[in-house]
Amino acid sequence: MSRTGRHWLSVAALSIIAFLAQGVTLFSLGLVMPAMARDFGGHAGWAGTALLTAMSLASLPVGWALTRMDARWIVAAGVLLSAAGWAGAAASHYRLALLCAMAIAGVGVAAATIVPGIAIITRDMAARRGTALAIFLGATIVAGAALPPASAW
Repeated sequence: MSRTGRHWLSVAALSIIAFLAQGVTLFSLGLVMPAMARDFGGHAGWAGTALLTAMSLASLPVGWALTRMDARWIVAAGVLLSAAGWAGAAASHYRLALLCAMAIAGVGVAAATIVPGIAIITRDMAARRGTALAIFLGATIVAGAALPPASAW
C-alpha cells in the first residue's frame, strides 16, 4: 500500500476512535448524568465536570508526550484509560470513586482523540490536510448527533 493510502487509513482509524470515544462519553453525558444523579442522591453533576476538566488539563501533557513517543501508544493508552474510567464509574458506589473514575475517563478521551488526531493528521497529510481534518473533526460532530440516541437505546 502506498504511503498516502496508509495515511488515509490512519485518518479513518482516528476518526472512528474519536467518533466512538467522544460519542459514548463526552456527548452522552446528558443521558448518563440523570442516572448517575439518582444513584448518588441527586448529586452527580460534578462527575461530568471532573471528566471535562481532566480532559482539558490532560491535553497539554498529551501534546508534550506526542513529541517524545509513538502516537499509536498514546492513542491506545487513551482508549484503555477511557474504557477503564467508564468501567470504574459504572462500578462506583461512592462519590469520590465516581469523581476519580470520570477524571480517568477524561484523561483517556484527551489522549485518544483531538490532540493526537490533529497532530498526526497535520504531520502526515500536508497535501490533503484540510480534507483529512474535515473528515476527522466531522466524525466528532456526527458522534454528537448520532451516539447519544444510540446510547439511550
